[in-house]
Amino acid sequence: MKSKIVIKDNEKGIIEIPISLKEMRDAYDGMHICMDEKDIAYKNLKLNKVDKGFFNFHEKLHHIVHDIIHDGKVYELAGKDKLKFKLSKKRHYFIRKPHWKK
Repeated sequence: MKSKIVIKDNEKGIIEIPISLKEMRDAYDGMHICMDEKDIAYKNLKLNKVDKGFFNFHEKLHHIVHDIIHDGKVYELAGKDKLKFKLSKKRHYFIRKPHWKK
């Protein structure tokens, strides 16, 4: 799977910026770290009044990484006594099942 950010301008045209899946996953994980209310980064987001846009962008990344890249797959415990994980047979989508356009 390849991913890219596409910016469309009616006058200037289209710009496509390739982004690796690792970069997208790392940005998504970094956003989870910043969302802890005890963390100073979270307080700085509130102080600078950029928290709403940051959280909205995080929800979009959540949809891209979890629903599209990982296809809604989650891990669950294999047994009650053992700390082993297996892929769940049921898909768990964050927003909704992606509708692909051909």
